Amino acid sequence: MRTYYLCFFLCLAFVGFSQQPDFSLVGFATQNGGTTGGLGGTEVYVNNYADLKTYCESSTTYIIYVSGTIDAGADGGSIRPKSNKSIIGVGNNTLLWGVGFTISGYNNIIIRNLRISMQGVTTRVDKSGVYSSTGDEGRPQILTNGGDCIAIQGTSKNIWIDHCELFSEDPKVQTNIDLYDGLIDAKNGSQYITISWCYFHDHHKSHLIGSSDTDVGDRKITFHHNYSLLTD
Repeated sequence: MRTYYLCFFLCLAFVGFSQQPDFSLVGFATQNGGTTGGLGGTEVYVNNYADLKTYCESSTTYIIYVSGTIDAGADGGSIRPKSNKSIIGVGNNTLLWGVGFTISGYNNIIIRNLRISMQGVTTRVDKSGVYSSTGDEGRPQILTNGGDCIAIQGTSKNIWIDHCELFSEDPKVQTNIDLYDGLIDAKNGSQYITISWCYFHDHHKSHLIGSSDTDVGDRKITFHHNYSLLTD
């Protein structure tokens, strides 16, 4: 009996150890000098949209710890992080509701442990930059942050998206494939990107890599240990 108990507890200990989150960086974001985010910078703590936007869009190196639900209201919000930032959710339930990131021409950025959904953009009348009732192909479309949870574009380099959850609505329920855009899009000259240990669910058009059918550039993007559920 003692032998059985010992084996049982050793198995539990092994399972618990093996399920510890892996925060090691692998893939293309390790190249081109590596990706360190806000390492060595000032640590700040935010729990509202205004502060998050201010610190992310500053030219100063920051490690930004985010807690609670970040909600920019019915029109939603777009945050454009500059170089040398770590944006890290605190705990298990940090949520950006209707708030997305656009990284455009900046480098060395880490986004980790955040839940992000553009569902919080609830404006449903034509409003420039927020919503279009006709969209590109005649279907209603959210325009805030381009409809993306995370957009990486321009010449952005060394970007690491890690342990995040990104989602909108079950495609069988929300049949408008154009209402939202991508969960994570990487286009133009963006490269040296790693997207790891993320959970993508309930969404049409989860990812755009490149920007057209004729775009054949070498993006140098690594996807690893991600999980997709109810996505097209």
